[in-house]
Amino acid sequence: MTYARIFVAMVLVITGVTGIAAQSQARRNDGPVVARVSAPRPWFAPWFLVTGRMQDSIGEYQAIPGLIYKDYTLSDAEDSFGGIYYYESRWRADARYTADFVERGRRKYGSAYRVDLFPALALLEVAPALAVARGNMFAAIATVPSDVAENRADVIREFAADASALRAVAGLRRIYLVQIDDFHFGYIYLWQDAESARTGYATAWTAAMRARFGNPPDVDEFAAPISLNNQAR
Repeated sequence: MTYARIFVAMVLVITGVTGIAAQSQARRNDGPVVARVSAPRPWFAPWFLVTGRMQDSIGEYQAIPGLIYKDYTLSDAEDSFGGIYYYESRWRADARYTADFVERGRRKYGSAYRVDLFPALALLEVAPALAVARGNMFAAIATVPSDVAENRADVIREFAADASALRAVAGLRRIYLVQIDDFHFGYIYLWQDAESARTGYATAWTAAMRARFGNPPDVDEFAAPISLNNQAR
């Protein structure tokens, strides 16, 4: 091999290593995301069967790289089941929810099957979470309209300022602040039970949201029979 070829080979190796390092750094810095996965309940599957299948899948979700939390969800209003997931980074979520993954879901459940990924702007863990918690927990997604580019820094700062007050709210376990799209923020809650959520959504809370964003939130609610905390294993 000539010196010129050796030089070219060394450049290619160095360039390749640099590229890999840059990709790894980008992966570390791309930020956590919340995923919401929803599938229509099959007509032949009563809720107790759906919940039983959820129980059987716990080991599978405990083994997913980068998955920190999963709250299994059931929705009477949508007649659907699924989950709310918190991944340590976007690339971990993308590695899970490939185009093939989504296509398999749609072949199995129909066109209503969906996977939505939201950048997680902040997380507040209010109550210590078990590795596996079971019960009559309650999840909710409150969506509020606001120009994200203009208000993002203020909303994150206000969320942090509210942390002490939120920690005192009875029955509240966890909150994510997420970016739904360019014109909506979302607050994703996990409550101990539906009664705690109803109390938490008192008129004062709705009024505060209206004062902050100019409109009351749209709230989607879910039963959450199982919650996973893969950091506690």
